[in-house]
Amino acid sequence: MARNAKNTRMCSGCMARRDKAELVCVNNFNNNVTIGFAITKKEGRSAYLCPNESCLEKSIKKKAFSRHLKCELPSDFYNNLKTFVTSLIKE
Repeated sequence: MARNAKNTRMCSGCMARRDKAELVCVNNFNNNVTIGFAITKKEGRSAYLCPNESCLEKSIKKKAFSRHLKCELPSDFYNNLKTFVTSLIKE
């Protein structure tokens, strides 16, 4: 559990609250969807994900990202996200 409630975010897959620095951030600003870590404050809507495959599969099944970001996602979005998460797991 995170120490400061201001810096906690909820995972889109498992719905657990974690520190913002521990989660993968998916950001949508002007229909430009980016994947990375939430190091700085970004404009637009964001959704967060634990860096593991089970949370990724749960969020894909629930269609959580298109709902949280309130936009239609590009066709290669889930492939890019899966590649990003699996690269984090291997490290």
